[in-house]
Amino acid sequence: MIASPSYPTITDAPAQERFPRMRFYDAARLPWCPLAMSGGSRWEGQTATDGMIVAMMSGEITATTSNERQPVRGGRMILIPPDTAYTLESPGPAQAMACTITSDSLSGYLFRANQPIVTASLDPLSAFRTLPFGRQLGGVIAQTQSYINRGLGTETLLAIKQQEFFCLLSSVYTPEELTAFLAPMLGGEVEFRTLVSEHWFEAGNVQRLANRLGLSTSGFIKKFHRVYGQPPYQWMQERKAELVLREVRAGGTPLKGIAHRYGFRSYQHFSDFCKRYFGARPTDLRNCQGEATAARAKARRHNPIPSKINNSV
Repeated sequence: MIASPSYPTITDAPAQERFPRMRFYDAARLPWCPLAMSGGSRWEGQTATDGMIVAMMSGEITATTSNERQPVRGGRMILIPPDTAYTLESPGPAQAMACTITSDSLSGYLFRANQPIVTASLDPLSAFRTLPFGRQLGGVIAQTQSYINRGLGTETLLAIKQQEFFCLLSSVYTPEELTAFLAPMLGGEVEFRTLVSEHWFEAGNVQRLANRLGLSTSGFIKKFHRVYGQPPYQWMQERKAELVLREVRAGGTPLKGIAHRYGFRSYQHFSDFCKRYFGARPTDLRNCQGEATAARAKARRHNPIPSKINNSV
């Protein structure tokens, strides 16, 4: 049987004396960590290169940085950004779960594919963000807490629950809410994502998109992969495929018109694209021949695009 890792758990104020200046949670190097505080507890910590989401299961804590103070009650969660010195205080008994959040999490789960970043939601002056979590997210957090309490919290299991948590975050909240909550971790990525979203369609291919953003092609590809977690060509083809499928299924526009609008060299090229990406011809997609076609199309959104598709498309 694989032994569960040990967890640094806050129980009372004297614990700070037993572990002076201990980096709570970051020292644990685990996806999840429980936090239990009694009345009058106080904890000082410092996040490292990763941020931390603290989800309050019950009670209340007050999170403080050098210039901000934010109360967090049960049923809400708070983001503590990377490289931030913070203090947690509780006036009474409180139970919480802390979850690591990294830059890879942002590109891999929270802002995957067509999930936009809404710049109007950003507030660079605030270090803390809070957000309520409902039954779905609360259920994942409570189940994770139960695994840990029962000694079942292996690193592999906690990593799986962390991925589930992030996937639900990106589904439950609107782009505005998610952007506002994660704003302190987005940094310079916000402008880059915004420019990509604004120019990718008109640019048409990776080289022209790089030129529009004032970057060399190689520099753009490296930055894109770091921010989005996938090559720009694959991302652009997936976005185009989503738009194509939407217009084909919606009706109203002739199929040849759609092929022309999305830059296909010929209708046959357009048909080959649909067959390779969705497993069906445009006419079959439009006629809705079987729900399995739509299900396959949705399932393939995150699969690599076949290399036979011309990069200029």
